Amino acid sequence: MNGTRSESSRPSRTRWYSKSNRISGYAIMAMMVVLGVVIAISGRPEGERGFYVYDLGFPLFGYGGLVIFSRPEIIVGTHSLLLRGPFVERSIPWRRITNMRSDGKYLDVEADGRRYTAIAVEAMNFSLLFNRKSSVDDLRVQLDRYRTSYAQETDDPVVSKPVRPPLYELLLLPVWFVILLLIWR
Repeated sequence: MNGTRSESSRPSRTRWYSKSNRISGYAIMAMMVVLGVVIAISGRPEGERGFYVYDLGFPLFGYGGLVIFSRPEIIVGTHSLLLRGPFVERSIPWRRITNMRSDGKYLDVEADGRRYTAIAVEAMNFSLLFNRKSSVDDLRVQLDRYRTSYAQETDDPVVSKPVRPPLYELLLLPVWFVILLLIWR
């Protein structure tokens, strides 16, 4: 799977996520922090100091990039497949899954006549540039194996719910307020 698989502490749950996308999210957040600190310390190129409304874009853009790139995961459980995106997670019982496709960068899971796209394994996909087998194809094959071994007779529906904001990422927001206060003074 080359960098996209991580074993969970629970033996019955396996997780996949894109390390390159998580690194991108943290890089966006770090660039926004550095940019805010530089402006707070040295002032604007025009020589003016103070708070402007567009300064709010630094923390929002940085935090948004962090959440969008670092949240997606695919989690395999004994009863269902959990597709977690940046804002919504879907728990799909194995029995309800009728097909899985990996035609490009994403994994598409079909269940109950609907298609759900898992963006957790979307990576730079350098393998596609060199006409090699994509990591998404490898994941689809592994998930098919899980599906055949975990498929159970259950009538549970597909459940969608919003993803709770991660606490460690929310703890970074006070840093932004300090930077904005430094810019504002």
